[in-house]
Amino acid sequence: MDIQEWLPLSPDKGPPFPAFLKLYWPWYTPGGEIPDGEIPEGWAPIDIVWSAVSLNPDVLILPGTVKNPGAAFPVSPAGMACTGELYLSKDGGVTKAATSGAIEFTSTGVNQTVTFPITVPAPGGYAYQAYLVIMSEGQVLGQYIGTDKVNVPSVGTPTISW
Repeated sequence: MDIQEWLPLSPDKGPPFPAFLKLYWPWYTPGGEIPDGEIPEGWAPIDIVWSAVSLNPDVLILPGTVKNPGAAFPVSPAGMACTGELYLSKDGGVTKAATSGAIEFTSTGVNQTVTFPITVPAPGGYAYQAYLVIMSEGQVLGQYIGTDKVNVPSVGTPTISW
């Protein structure tokens, strides 16, 4: 057994028990995620604002909720026709569980905030990673990964005993 397995899980994954016990939160599904601190080649981290209230370390949003998260970034030169797409994935970006679709905007040449309306996936029970792709004329200008996970909770069917 590796010493890392004795360390507690991070708060977004489960209670502070040793990792080898595999006691996860009901909304967290292990596997297919990007390990903390590791960014895939060609991608950069970005802060995506999901709410005016800080929910660190991660964001907790109810399934089926419509959100309008914003991301601030510069695109130069000013006046370029651009599109951006924000999507959520639980398998490392392979499958889009929810997407804003292509959101059109015009670059300003300076830092600008663009909102990306998205419906949080239902049913819940998963931790999603947010991805943002900025394009112009079919060319990818930037690829970003949200710095927070989006946790969508779920409650199972209770058993009531009399």
